[in-house]
Amino acid sequence: MDEQERAARFRTEIIEAARASGVARRHEELIERATADGTLSMAEAVEAYALAEEESLAPAFGLALVRSGYLVRELVPPEPPAEAMQQDAPGWIQPEASEGLARERRLRASFRRLRQMLERNPSPAAAADAYLAEPDVAPEE
Repeated sequence: MDEQERAARFRTEIIEAARASGVARRHEELIERATADGTLSMAEAVEAYALAEEESLAPAFGLALVRSGYLVRELVPPEPPAEAMQQDAPGWIQPEASEGLARERRLRASFRRLRQMLERNPSPAAAADAYLAEPDVAPEE
C-alpha cells in the first residue's frame, strides 16, 4: 500500500471512528471491528483501547490510529560524549526502555497528539489531515 492510499485509509477510519464514538459502542464491538481483517491482534487492540481511554481519547479514534500505523516517531536522546559517561553510574539512573515500554510511549504520545488535533480542528477529517501533516508522524515499519 503506497503512502497516499495509507493516508486516505487513515482519514476514512478517523471519520468512521467519529461516527462510532458518538454511538457509545461497546468495548467488544470496537475490538472485534479493529481485529476483523487481521491488521491488529487481539492483544494489540485491547492495549490500544485501554491506553486511548487513559489518554482521554475515544477508543474508536485510538484503534483507528493504531490500525493505520501512523504513530509519532520515538524521540531518541543524543548520546553524551564518551568522556562524560560515568563508568560507575547505576543502571537505574537511565534504565533501558524495553520494546513494550517504548511502544507504549509512542502510542500515548500519538494518542495525545491526535486528541489535540481533534480539539483544535472543526472536523475529524481536518484533524486527521493536521495529524498527518505533523513533522514527526510516520508510518510504522
